[in-house]
Amino acid sequence: MNSISGVYEIRNVINGKRYIGSSIDIKKRKREHLCLLRNKKHHSPHLQNSFCKYGKENFIFCVLEECPVSILIQREQHYIDTLHPEYNIAPYAKNKLGTKRTQESKDRMSKIMLGKKNGLGNKSRTGQKRSVEERAKTSLALKGKKKSEEWIRKMKIIWTAKKNAHRK
Repeated sequence: MNSISGVYEIRNVINGKRYIGSSIDIKKRKREHLCLLRNKKHHSPHLQNSFCKYGKENFIFCVLEECPVSILIQREQHYIDTLHPEYNIAPYAKNKLGTKRTQESKDRMSKIMLGKKNGLGNKSRTGQKRSVEERAKTSLALKGKKKSEEWIRKMKIIWTAKKNAHRK
């Protein structure tokens, strides 16, 4: 199963309103959007309200364009400019790949997230240190497991994007 990078839309089939986004893994991003919408935790209040009002069955998720990671934001901006999506909060496309945060910012986010559940329903471990026993168990469980070609390819894309962002 190969991941697809590109630009996608979430469209309301009742009123035609849409949300435009981009991702290095569109299938994964679709699952994340649906999980957040079902749990009433989506970052776009307009999309969330509409999803609650019309129901999942009245929304379609489709790929607008497959494209390399290097031009994702540029292509997403093109679709935002031409389609004028009603559910997007910001008028400009952006990503968080390679974002550098100050230690103060990291500490503040860690304190806020401590013990909370993330958007996917998992309890956050941010700011918590794992015990020696827990690290040993994890290490043992992962030993000998081979990384898939897909995982290696995704990591190369992410590492390259981070390295390029760091150089700027």
